[in-house]
Amino acid sequence: RVLESFCRSAREIVEAQEAAVGVIDSSVSPERAARAGSEAEGLRYFFRCAENGDSVFGNGIPPVTRRALRRLVSKGRPLRLSDTDDLLRANGQTSDLVQSFLGAPILSSGSVCGWVYLLNKLGADAFTESDERLAATLATQVAIAYENAMLYSDVQRHATELQLEIAERKLAEEERAQLLVRERLARAEAEQANRTKDEFLATL
Repeated sequence: RVLESFCRSAREIVEAQEAAVGVIDSSVSPERAARAGSEAEGLRYFFRCAENGDSVFGNGIPPVTRRALRRLVSKGRPLRLSDTDDLLRANGQTSDLVQSFLGAPILSSGSVCGWVYLLNKLGADAFTESDERLAATLATQVAIAYENAMLYSDVQRHATELQLEIAERKLAEEERAQLLVRERLARAEAEQANRTKDEFLATL
């Protein structure tokens, strides 16, 4: 929910046609995640929103965008491209879908753990330097918000685990107490049986 809200807000603030945010799976290298052909590959989380509320590209991340993401991840700093940049050109031709690109890495402990990108500046041919600074600030803020959300989730999970452990210990203590009661009853029955036997033998 944090990342979805961020993605929608970033698109509106920067005035882009489309925005996307991705968090890289910790078991996958950032470079491999950036090479992935679809949002499911190498990403723990992916969300994309467009001006009309839907994705303008359907399934998968456009190849020109994947190339830009690879550069973004390898450099670990914001990246701003226009349709004159080679990364946004396929076979020397300008992409019909991507005229301008603005991306920023989401950093955690100094390494790239995700990215946010915006495509096609509304009302202009390209994103500006101030848009780039804004995207970098937004990426920093979402990194903090995401880490806080993850910490909160971890605390909740830990609290649930503790509650389960406490419940299991209580159940074990109750079972131990019941076992002790049964042992006392069995001992009392055995002692009574011994007394009865002794009395019977004494009577004989």
